[in-house]
Amino acid sequence: SHGKLKADQWRTICLINLVIMLCRIWGNPNVSPRDKELLDNYLFLVIAVQWATTRSTSEQHARIVEEYLSLYVQSTLKLFGSRALVFNNHTSFHVPECLHAFGPAHGWWTFPFERFNSILQCFNTNSRVGEMELTLMRSFCRGSNLRALLKQDNIPAVFHKFTTTFSNSLQPNIEGASAGGGTTSGITDIAIDFDELLILPTDTYNSLINCLNEGLCPLRYISYQDRPRLSTWVVEPRVQEEQMIKLKEATFACASKHIGNSCILFHVSNETSEWAGEIHCIFLHRRHRDEGLVTEHFFVVHQFEELNDTEVARDPY
Repeated sequence: SHGKLKADQWRTICLINLVIMLCRIWGNPNVSPRDKELLDNYLFLVIAVQWATTRSTSEQHARIVEEYLSLYVQSTLKLFGSRALVFNNHTSFHVPECLHAFGPAHGWWTFPFERFNSILQCFNTNSRVGEMELTLMRSFCRGSNLRALLKQDNIPAVFHKFTTTFSNSLQPNIEGASAGGGTTSGITDIAIDFDELLILPTDTYNSLINCLNEGLCPLRYISYQDRPRLSTWVVEPRVQEEQMIKLKEATFACASKHIGNSCILFHVSNETSEWAGEIHCIFLHRRHRDEGLVTEHFFVVHQFEELNDTEVARDPY
């Protein structure tokens, strides 16, 4: 009565929910050897899929995908015999080849085409079968070829300016939705009246100053409460609060807006370790630099508490 799961919902279940559940069931030290092998078998597939569907790709990505697909097939043969193998096991080994040829899977997997099929079903084709599909395919191929051409290093200099315009118009890096409901494409300027801007709490304001002073700017940023000095800039405490932004096709939101889009992994300056946390606030701030006024997004992130030694020993992940 509630319909059936879509392909993307199946992907979420297999890559997130089942991983959590199976690691709890088969990941503890007291399980049988076969249960451990079953868990390894499933995780081989999960690792291959995760690396195959990242938003960027490389030679390393393709090697890892091929390696873990091979481990998955070998463990499947060992656990279930040859009858468990299907045609998809063979076709999956062509995924590394496709990553080499076409780039990240997001550019050529079938989810967009499934949506287009739904849209096409709503059009009156006047019984001219095949012509609309051919037009769409030609346009898609032209766009793909144009993107590939403009990303080459040896294109004539006359196309360089066009490349920047093309990237800015068709592939915006950031889109934001402000707390006041307005939508901005790219980072331009503060969009609401000065009197409506949020005044940062003292701890957040001081953290912002410390963050700005970690850069390579020759001048130093100071608080508006400090006495002005030479070679310093005062940091404005008023900001425009944002509910969510899109950064390179990934959506980030405050925890109060969308808990799923607020959980992130982040790096601390001058450290290589990754930390997990939750976005508490997103704001747009304007400040002075050598080249003039700069407007930039900032995140206020609450870091998750680390497990202690006792809890780490019990962690199945």
